[in-house]
Amino acid sequence: TTTHRLLAALENEGLVMRSAVSGAYCLGLALVALGGSALRSNDLRLASRAELETLAQTTGETAMLEVLYRRQTLVLDEVSSRTLAGLSRDVGVRLPLHATSTGKLLLAYRSSTEIDEILRLSLPALTPNTITDPDCLRQALTQIRRQGYATAVEELEVSFVAVAAPVYTANRAVAAALSVGGPTLRMTTA
Repeated sequence: TTTHRLLAALENEGLVMRSAVSGAYCLGLALVALGGSALRSNDLRLASRAELETLAQTTGETAMLEVLYRRQTLVLDEVSSRTLAGLSRDVGVRLPLHATSTGKLLLAYRSSTEIDEILRLSLPALTPNTITDPDCLRQALTQIRRQGYATAVEELEVSFVAVAAPVYTANRAVAAALSVGGPTLRMTTA
């Protein structure tokens, strides 16, 4: 009874709605409006938009802005590739830290305590190239800090490559990561 009353109140506010097909509850349209408001008011997203557009235009690949959110990366903004085989992750998607260029970059600049906490968690293999060993990932994080950028070569998806660079705050802390990603056919070592 309590659950039904709470769902009815959420439905009344547009935060949930019932599926016409299944009758199950799903997120409501008011949350779309709320999410849009959050995006439009995000200073980091606003400040980086022109750079994302330039990266996508210059490279011909998808450019994304991602931040650390609850031990995952969160796609805050993206400009999709103009090609048919372009990638689109969609704003709001969360991705694993250990299998993405942005995730590894964001993790590399965290405190050693936070890195240790995250590396105690499971690191599932998403492809044969995903780094699943905590010691190997630690070595990769050291390399990322040394070179100043991160790559993920077929670690998230087979035939997908991405490179990420840090976005710094005025205090030189890493606030986010910009990345460019695309298929291995176009994203070569060169």
